[in-house]
Amino acid sequence: AIDRTEVTRGFFTRMMGYAPSVFNDDTSKPVENVNFIEAALFCNKRSEKEGLMPCYNSNSWTCDRSKNGYRLPSEAEWEYACRAGSKKPFFWGNKMSSHYCWHHGNSNGTTHPVATMKPNRFGLFDMSGNVWEWCDDRFSSKRPEKKASVWELGPKTLRGGSFSSTFDLLGSAVRDGGDPIGKSNGVGFRCVKNSK
Repeated sequence: AIDRTEVTRGFFTRMMGYAPSVFNDDTSKPVENVNFIEAALFCNKRSEKEGLMPCYNSNSWTCDRSKNGYRLPSEAEWEYACRAGSKKPFFWGNKMSSHYCWHHGNSNGTTHPVATMKPNRFGLFDMSGNVWEWCDDRFSSKRPEKKASVWELGPKTLRGGSFSSTFDLLGSAVRDGGDPIGKSNGVGFRCVKNSK
């Protein structure tokens, strides 16, 4: 189960008691300027509030995916959700379209309220553009054949592009790496949890 939208500034503030966002003029915009650890803490707090078992160990930031609480998606989960069955470069087709995402050409240099563009076939909004989204996987320039047996904080994977991204960074397969303790006004997240 994956959130239909990126976590908003308003939802983050209600859950955490503060808002790290640079763009703080609208609570329905995605929260941004949030690092990986803050996103993991949000997932744990949201889990506890809903009576679920938190997934993240706050000593090592390892994720126990057998728990029923919220967590950040793996890259594979994120891409499956983004593509929504499409094998095209963008989840909507072969060519760039400003009807599905906020990007450098239509954003006026800022994030925008979530769910104001067209969703993908799964009904998920902003899978491309608005803000990059943290994934739980460690980033490397090549996809690993097997998941590492020991989780390392290291650089974490970002997917989806942002309001300042050019078209080539908005494709469903595009990936980038981010410093897990670094912050950017172009990085946010959405949560997933086991559906059972």
